[in-house]
Amino acid sequence: MTSQAAHGSPVTQDDEARDTVWKLLDKARFCMMTTVDDNGRLVSRPMGVQQTDDDLLWFFAAADSPKVAELRADPRINLAFSDSDDFISLSGTAEVVHDPAKNRELWNKFAEAWLQAEPEDERVVLIKVTADTAEYWDTPAKPSRLVGIVRTLTTGEKPPGGDNKTVDL
Repeated sequence: MTSQAAHGSPVTQDDEARDTVWKLLDKARFCMMTTVDDNGRLVSRPMGVQQTDDDLLWFFAAADSPKVAELRADPRINLAFSDSDDFISLSGTAEVVHDPAKNRELWNKFAEAWLQAEPEDERVVLIKVTADTAEYWDTPAKPSRLVGIVRTLTTGEKPPGGDNKTVDL
């Protein structure tokens, strides 16, 4: 089943496409998180993904950080992921959560070093993102891309672009 996204791309509700999104997200460690500030401007910053499960993604943050204030005022969020072969743009809503038990579950040395706190500290919060839609570009492996580029240069044909879908999550 498909519908139209706000930007005009067809949106699929295909289970296989959904599985592809989560498979790609499971490999992702970092993303650019975009929020809306109090002037309506989009603001992006790098974030480390702590966990992906079901339709949720989890991130640590300092309770007094600008991103937390922005998300409390406007929970709309976009996450942009990239590695050498794959790209994902995920849209959804965020909730700021203070949950020491979940903090302990997800806690790691990186979080401790970055936040300079313990998981029970009230200054440590989680950003829980509920995904609504994702657009992904799953590109061919590098050798296939190189062959495609050579083919394009010699024949003028368009190179293979890989798989691109917009998915309702």
